[in-house]
Formats: sequence, C-alpha cells, structure tokens
Amino acid sequence: MIHIPIQSKYFFKYIILDDFLSENEVKSLNRVDISKVPSNGVLTCYHARIFKDKNIEPKTEGDIIPIENIMSIHNKYENLFYSILSKICPAKSNLIEFMDYHLTITGKDSNYPIHDDLPYKLLSTVIYLKPENNMGTLIYPCPKYPLFNGEIDSPTEGFVINWKPNRALIFSRIHQKTWHSYQGDGKSNRLAFIINVGTDKVKEVMEIENSKEFRESITWAN
Repeated sequence: MIHIPIQSKYFFKYIILDDFLSENEVKSLNRVDISKVPSNGVLTCYHARIFKDKNIEPKTEGDIIPIENIMSIHNKYENLFYSILSKICPAKSNLIEFMDYHLTITGKDSNYPIHDDLPYKLLSTVIYLKPENNMGTLIYPCPKYPLFNGEIDSPTEGFVINWKPNRALIFSRIHQKTWHSYQGDGKSNRLAFIINVGTDKVKEVMEIENSKEFRESITWAN
C-alpha cells in the first residue's frame, strides 16, 4: 500500500501530487499549440483508451501523442493509479477495465459547468500543464440549484485547487457529491492532461455507492 496523504473537503477525498510527470513527459505534452482554440471553447485534442490487456484504442485522429509515448506513460503510472484507487476508494478497485488519456485545452473565457463526473470514472486525475499561471479546479458542496422564482443560482461557497504546472489532482467521483468545475482565467488558454481509471460496470458502481457502508464513509466535511 502506498503512503500518500489524503486531503478532504466537502464530500471530496483527494490527493495532490506536485512534479508528477518527468521533465521529458511534460515537454512532449506541451508541444500542443493551445492558441487556436476559441476563447470560450473546450477542446479534447487527444483521447486514447488503454485496456488492462494493453490493447490501445485511439479515440481521436492524428498523432499529437505518438502511441509509443502514451504507452510509456501508461506502463510507468498504471500501477500507481491502481494503488491510489485501492486506497482512496477500495470498494471500486476490483471494477477496473481500462484507462483513458485526454489532452484538453480550455479557452481563457470558458467556464465548464459544475458536475460530479460520470459513473464510469473510478478515479479521475487532472495534471495541469501550461501556461505558468491559470485557474485550477474549483470544488463545491453542492451544484447549481433552482430558486423559488425559477432562476438558477450558484453555490456561494467553493474551494480552489490552485493551478501549478505539473501538479496532479486525483480523486474518486461520488454521484451527487463530488461537485467540481474548471475554467479559464480570462487571460490565457490552458492545457491539462487528464487520466481516468474507468469501467463499463456502471451498474456495479451505483450499487456500491448506494450501499449503507459506502454512504456512511462519505459524511465528512471541512
């Protein structure tokens, strides 16, 4: 079992690891040109899925990341992510079927809605890449909600995971609990490398999250 401090906020248990990727790995990912994305847009310019048997399924066209590079990253960090999942959410650790790798560009004026992640994501990791300064991830105690007059309001409270190049934010999603969003800082587009440990066994995920034992494990708040 790995020994990595787990932090908590609202209904999140999360891990922050700085200097996560090697210098060469960061350099290869940062070759992506982030200037051509519309200021209010979000673009996934690379997506590949790697299964437990090492078969790889490209989801986007082009060779932004050569297959050998993504496989090298996968082979290097796969067991680390499995170990983190077994520590942060052991109930889901036997459901792993694949890992998804995304490069996502967020426009400087873009604001992605508050969401809790899809249930197929067992472990979510975002690694901030460039520029040097931007907006990180915002986490909330609740989503947007309707008012009595029909208007939609936003949570008045939130917590920011600060942006830092090569910082990894890692957490295991919980339905209707792990509310978060991300956005540009109004000055520069941003590039992030997203790694998700995933499963197609969504029914089993929801059964775990609806169990009494699991519900009793998420009653913390800071």
